[in-house]
Amino acid sequence: MSEDFVWTIRGQGPWARSWHGKAVVQAELFRPLFAQFATTYRNFARRIIAEDNIVVVECKGNVETKSGNRYDNDYCYVCEFSDDGQLTALTEYMDTALAERVLVPPAPTQ
Repeated sequence: MSEDFVWTIRGQGPWARSWHGKAVVQAELFRPLFAQFATTYRNFARRIIAEDNIVVVECKGNVETKSGNRYDNDYCYVCEFSDDGQLTALTEYMDTALAERVLVPPAPTQ
């Protein structure tokens, strides 16, 4: 990830927004999200399509949460890379209703 990396989740609800900066993504999205998991999170690519500096990945994640719920979501990631190969942006499409039902949403942006 580049230092100015941006992760955007599309859709509705508390998960739909953007996190700006590698450190922010790690601290405000990944850390609280992965803290909710009781088992190792796994994500398997079903299909990968690449053209120029864009890579689209259709995938399936699966994990059990500490509350005992399954969080097995389907995703589509649209990844953008710089000319030197760094990941600069990722747009995520997922079942936001499942995330809202099973996970504690990330803290609101200030």
